[in-house]
Amino acid sequence: MGCGDDGIHHLPDAPPGPDAATPDAPQSGVVTLTITQGGDPRVDVDVYFLAADSALVAKIKTNAQGVASATMGLGGSVTAIDPFALKSAGRDLRTFVGVKPGDSLKLHTGGTAAQGRVVNFTLTLPTDAFASTYYVYSDCGFAQFNSGGGSGSGGGPVSGPAAFFGCGTTSDFLIETYDFNGLPVGALYKAGVALTEGATVDLTAEPYTTPIPTRTVNWANVPAAYTSMTARNAIASAKGFLTDIDVNSAIVTAGAATATFTMPTVTAGISIMASQPGPSNFIGRHTVLDWAPQGTTPIAIDLAGALLATYTTAPSVSAATHTITWAASAGATPDFAWATLSANRLVGQSTTFWSWDIVVPFATTTVTLPTLPTEIADLNFMATDTVNLNELITAKVPGGYDAVRAEILSSSPKDFVAGPSGRIAFENMDSIPTNARIAPPVRSWTTRSAHPRK
Repeated sequence: MGCGDDGIHHLPDAPPGPDAATPDAPQSGVVTLTITQGGDPRVDVDVYFLAADSALVAKIKTNAQGVASATMGLGGSVTAIDPFALKSAGRDLRTFVGVKPGDSLKLHTGGTAAQGRVVNFTLTLPTDAFASTYYVYSDCGFAQFNSGGGSGSGGGPVSGPAAFFGCGTTSDFLIETYDFNGLPVGALYKAGVALTEGATVDLTAEPYTTPIPTRTVNWANVPAAYTSMTARNAIASAKGFLTDIDVNSAIVTAGAATATFTMPTVTAGISIMASQPGPSNFIGRHTVLDWAPQGTTPIAIDLAGALLATYTTAPSVSAATHTITWAASAGATPDFAWATLSANRLVGQSTTFWSWDIVVPFATTTVTLPTLPTEIADLNFMATDTVNLNELITAKVPGGYDAVRAEILSSSPKDFVAGPSGRIAFENMDSIPTNARIAPPVRSWTTRSAHPRK
């Protein structure tokens, strides 16, 4: 049976350069927030534009295009109240802090209108005689097929229904086959496959590459605190990310480690390696994402100075002071911090629930939440509220916070992979509180969401 992906990650153009304030930079200007769901504008969403001291600049409802805007100065914040159609009880807040005049902020879920296109089709694959499982990856979907073969007996083509989400008129396909023991057998890549609702996509004329090519990865300058390395390899075509291909681990000896990964050949492909040194300190977990053109030579990953300042105390939230605090050891300075909180408040026999996503430019290991107006509802934390910090992510990205601020609350690290090579480093909490009253979705910047095959 085929199954659709729930999102799409296109390789974007190179990120815009930093727009850090200069003596000639405007101190005041228009800031815009656009909210869409499945490509459709979200109308009449309340948006607060606040100055850096939380003074109200404007409260604006999004218009027919899902847009709200206001003129404001440097360093303020923009908060959307319930930006998306609610799927569960409770309010939903999304806040950008450290905005700048000229910012065009975006909140979106379900992709753009084009990306919201769902295509149902029949997929027919050539038989790989020794395979029992076929994994189908594309820039807009995933499907899995099982066959009765796998013993070398051959047989007819493997065929079945698939539903991909977020596709254009064409898609790039990568098929990997695995035997009964879960070992890789072969791979097939086909770019520019036409997708039409109700049609049959027939790839039986395409040959498998057997065995799947492999590539060696060598890590150097792994900090002494880490004795193992776990890594996940992904491959992207010109259209976008195809898959997480392989996971492997290695022992670190004298700051070095080596591992080998299956790496099917993708035309003009980009290889993305997500490295996680271990063990973690059970407070924070590091991920370093490196990318470069796909090739055949060993990949060299130098971690000297790459890891961020490591969380050394569990991040905590204070409802009374509206702050999130933690301690960190020496390391690279992050560009931003992103926190996901949940809260509940009991008033008489009634309980109010809400969640709050907030992203701020990194300055210190204390994040102060803006104080919101209370005319809609008082959603500022009180000392008597039950508040949980469900996630804290700190990250360093090409171009810094200015380069990613516009879409950061709707994005994942992969969305900022741009150019022929580069690096993103981030750290997230190593565990989710078990007593969280509201269970927000696992954010795509975390390391906890596994690919279907894994």
